[in-house]
Amino acid sequence: GNCNHESILDLARVLTIELWRLMAEDEPLSNPVELARAKAQLKGFMLMSIESRGVYVEDVGRQMLLRNRVMPFADVIAATDRVTAEDVRRVARRCFLEAPPTLLIRGNA
Repeated sequence: GNCNHESILDLARVLTIELWRLMAEDEPLSNPVELARAKAQLKGFMLMSIESRGVYVEDVGRQMLLRNRVMPFADVIAATDRVTAEDVRRVARRCFLEAPPTLLIRGNA
């Protein structure tokens, strides 16, 4: 999240509530419209990023280091389309519950 210094406590509160809601068993997962919107935004970002030679080369390098191959862009889009709300919950739990949290605050005091 990003905000001015007067709103940092409000931002921290909202982020904490939303992350716990995302990971809670008894909370409904995001609605299909919200998930579809997030996927469309991610795919748009990926499409725009490959227009930059530097970003493209960085992505190829990252894929080679992680997978020892470069995934065709159509496969990346297809994988994004297959993500479910339960996948998002599972990854959020792994990221936020299995490791100590990290907080970064940057700017003038």
